[in-house]
Amino acid sequence: MKLLLFLTIFSCSVGFAAELKPFEAKYSISRDGKKTGEQTTQLTQLGDNLWQIKDQIIGTNGLASVIGFSRTEITEFTVNEGLFQATKHSMEQKAAFSKKRYDFVWNTAAQIFDITHKDKKSTYVPQQKHIISTHLMPIALAYAACQQQQSIELKVLKNKQPKTYQFKIDTNTPKTAQRVYGEQVKKTTKTWFDESKQCLPIKQIHQNHDEPLIETQLLDFTWL
Repeated sequence: MKLLLFLTIFSCSVGFAAELKPFEAKYSISRDGKKTGEQTTQLTQLGDNLWQIKDQIIGTNGLASVIGFSRTEITEFTVNEGLFQATKHSMEQKAAFSKKRYDFVWNTAAQIFDITHKDKKSTYVPQQKHIISTHLMPIALAYAACQQQQSIELKVLKNKQPKTYQFKIDTNTPKTAQRVYGEQVKKTTKTWFDESKQCLPIKQIHQNHDEPLIETQLLDFTWL
């Protein structure tokens, strides 16, 4: 069940390392204008050069509430010379009698990602230095927007292989980022940012052709 596309290992060549500040943000999630859940996002500093971002989504209304939908994603990452590198990622989703889990960890000694997906273990040898997860895409886009970049390409590790995401960024106020899909793909994904909060994502919409619009809207924000 896709309550939110506002999800995401983080490795992006955007130089905002000095600007990272712990925060907590709460969002409302709606489907076709009707509230379905809430998301809480926390960015915390675990050590001298170790950060963690955590998303918790809970179904609060409608079917999402009835089936007890919940999703938690956690990513740990470091920052070196302005580049973000994920070191650990986990996702757990529950709904009714179903449960999904996905994990990957960077193996420094072997220089590979150790992946657990559907209780099966595998590895991925990165062809490029920097790979991100969907869980961290919004922050990667935020940093790119604040740097006045007009486009960005992100390599996202999903399941066992990375997937490429391309975005066009409008640097006018309010700043926005829109995903670039293939000509035959009838989807829309767009994010709005607040420059007064280091380009924090404050709104996102996603729609697949004529399916209901999924919208995420900022409710509350606090620097920690």
